Amino acid sequence: MTRKTRRYWLPLFIICLVGLLLRLYRLDDKGIWFDELATLFPASAESVQELVEITGTLEKNPPLHHVLIHYWMGASNDLFWLRLSSVLFGVGTIFAIAALGRLYGENALGLSAGLIAAVNPFLITHAQEVRMYALFGLGSAAATWLLARVVRARRNRASWIAYAEAAVVTLWTHYLFALLYFAQSACILLVPAIRRAVWTRWLRWQLLTVALFATLVPYFLFNIQNLDEGTAPKEVRWFDPLNLFRHLALAYPNPQDAALFVRAFTVAAAILFGLLLLIGLRHAARNRQSELILLLFIPPGVVFVASLVVPIYNPRYFIMIAPVFCLLLARGALSVRWNRLRPFGLPVVVLFSFVSLAYYYHDGNYRRADYARMDAVLSGVDADRVYHFDYESFLADRWYGAGRRDPMLIRNVMVSSIPYWEGRSIIPADRVVLALPRDAKGFWVVVRKPIHTWETLRDVDQKLIDKLGKWNLQYVIDRRDDLHGLTLLHLKRP
Repeated sequence: MTRKTRRYWLPLFIICLVGLLLRLYRLDDKGIWFDELATLFPASAESVQELVEITGTLEKNPPLHHVLIHYWMGASNDLFWLRLSSVLFGVGTIFAIAALGRLYGENALGLSAGLIAAVNPFLITHAQEVRMYALFGLGSAAATWLLARVVRARRNRASWIAYAEAAVVTLWTHYLFALLYFAQSACILLVPAIRRAVWTRWLRWQLLTVALFATLVPYFLFNIQNLDEGTAPKEVRWFDPLNLFRHLALAYPNPQDAALFVRAFTVAAAILFGLLLLIGLRHAARNRQSELILLLFIPPGVVFVASLVVPIYNPRYFIMIAPVFCLLLARGALSVRWNRLRPFGLPVVVLFSFVSLAYYYHDGNYRRADYARMDAVLSGVDADRVYHFDYESFLADRWYGAGRRDPMLIRNVMVSSIPYWEGRSIIPADRVVLALPRDAKGFWVVVRKPIHTWETLRDVDQKLIDKLGKWNLQYVIDRRDDLHGLTLLHLKRP
């Protein structure tokens, strides 16, 4: 190993170690939530065939990640262990981003891009969830790096085969990788220098890649025929294109309810990262690396335009452009100098990332609905039925209850969408009555509240009692538990 090589691999090992430690920090402290439950339920199926059938009706994603978690769960169902799989994918993403940067700018750019990826709150967030996004990010980074090897380093047949395999694996992880693949193809077709160099070889290997993509078609047709209509993402808003790059830099801050310092920090960080990104884009344009610009803007551009017709926007999907984002941000950071202090921009990016992580790990923002405590409360009191008014709490009860209870979903709604303070009950008592066994001695009601507040549901108990009384059902509230994000009511006959 040469001295130059040692100067790359040893720092990269330290960077990956830092990234690993950041992703392991408080890994199992954060409560489980709907997206993770939507992965764990299919993954816990007895067979892969049953898993694929459940995934096709519950998810709008391919089943590869669920299959991997299915076998990963064979060792343990502990939440730390389950999330560890995403941690490992996240560390692999750091390595791939560093390798991509090295192709475009030697060791310095590669290590800088790897460092930014290691401390990036967006990548860390998704590396701490049992969800396909960490694997989606790794596959996207690997495919982008392998394509760059073919285009920039003029690699041989093995690189084309590896690129095709990475593309197929990533498409089996998330459908929207097709947008990144489209952007990569556009780079080959639209950038003259690349088109002249690899056009004929790309066309030949394109046939193999498309043939491998076709293996997903049967599942895709099954998926769209059986998918529940209620799982569509939100509609795009006019400021979401700008918000996207804030998400890529700072993950998901919630400054509107935060202190003045946090709001000021969020604005300052957005401006700083935006300026560095613009410098990186300018450098790419000047150095005939326009493919990086296409890779950064084509996927979100297509999604934003399509969302004007059909809502498909979700900032999580754009983990596929995070590798190029980290690379361009690193290029901008390395270009900023303060007198002779080089690379002044890089420490500032790292500092802002750590401050954002500190805010993210603050209890008020980090915690989710307390389903572990919900399970403990529900297990401590006998009841004939547990009624849920939100799909997330319903799935969490099924996961934690593990067959000990028979929960029922009455209404898929969260408190924030019901104006209960205007005299309307959030609990549809008529649905409770229709589902309640006539000889029931007691039952639980579980209502999910907005997770960013500690709001207590006002008068919800008396309204429920009054409505049940109209049906000649006499119950009294025996117990009330206000948890983080949840209110639990136990009703029994007097």
